[in-house]
Amino acid sequence: MGVFILNKDKMKPGMFESIMEAIQDAFGQKPTKVDAQNAQRTFFYRKQLLNILKGLFKITCSNEWSKDYMLDLLLLNGVFSIQDTTMGVVPLRCQPYGVNVFERPTDVNIANPVLGTFTKKINVDCVLIYLYDDRYFRSFNELLDIYSAKLALCDSSIDVNLINSKVAHVFDCADKKQAEEAKLIYDKITRGEPAVFYSDSSDLIGGKRLTVTKLDVKNSYVADLIQNEKRTIMNEFLTAIGVNNVATEKKERLVTDEANANNEELFVDMNYVYENIKRQVSLANKMFPNINFNIEIPTLDRIEQRSTVELEGRSRGAEEKREDGEGSESD
Repeated sequence: MGVFILNKDKMKPGMFESIMEAIQDAFGQKPTKVDAQNAQRTFFYRKQLLNILKGLFKITCSNEWSKDYMLDLLLLNGVFSIQDTTMGVVPLRCQPYGVNVFERPTDVNIANPVLGTFTKKINVDCVLIYLYDDRYFRSFNELLDIYSAKLALCDSSIDVNLINSKVAHVFDCADKKQAEEAKLIYDKITRGEPAVFYSDSSDLIGGKRLTVTKLDVKNSYVADLIQNEKRTIMNEFLTAIGVNNVATEKKERLVTDEANANNEELFVDMNYVYENIKRQVSLANKMFPNINFNIEIPTLDRIEQRSTVELEGRSRGAEEKREDGEGSESD
């Protein structure tokens, strides 16, 4: 039996790119070179965005349950199940299967390294906690992938722009000797010498003259603009997950109508998910009354409370105006 070692010196040019392209073709991620170049940055931002997303949720449960485990399953897998086991009632990773008349799963298969493999019937001896009520139980993976890739692209663009902003002179040289002379001239310039004198002997032999081009790096500097675009992308992500960020996007004072419009957008985007979670949590507590389990999104609760107070205030104001109008008519 032979032992084969992959030697990087013997790898064909472009082999890594070919491997990345094959993986991305299989999982539908494009373009290859951009994704490969920004993979590390993308992973970094994906973790950061996931932490922000986790911070939205407040879980109340038994001390024996892992909150982070449940959040990972809910946000990245889109679903987990709560059921009674030999260890008691616990939340576990599950794989829904089967189909009913509404094209929703009827059972779950659970494969746990400690508890083994077993099945449960949905809403009979287990309850699913999920984000989206569809046959695939979609997660937030798409959202994390899209915005982490955008932020990574911004970062790489800023790095390239910062490097390019240092390139202020380009020397057009005829040969190696002239290139060495150009390096000497540039060294003297960068050391701060007020004047540099040189004699170009190429004119005497009919050769090519040394030419120096000074680039306008100031006009090509866009790192600050890209940094602002990063903030816009982050604010867009925050809006998608129900976090109020409208105040950070505008320099002037916001009027009440603008703030209210933003609150409505935030509430609509995440309320569907929140309603699904609250309904399934209620079912879990009914099936297992002693678990004292709850999942909240405090930011949405605050928006709903403010909206309720504002609506009640408007109703009282309209009623007072109507009463004042009736009183003036009777006079």
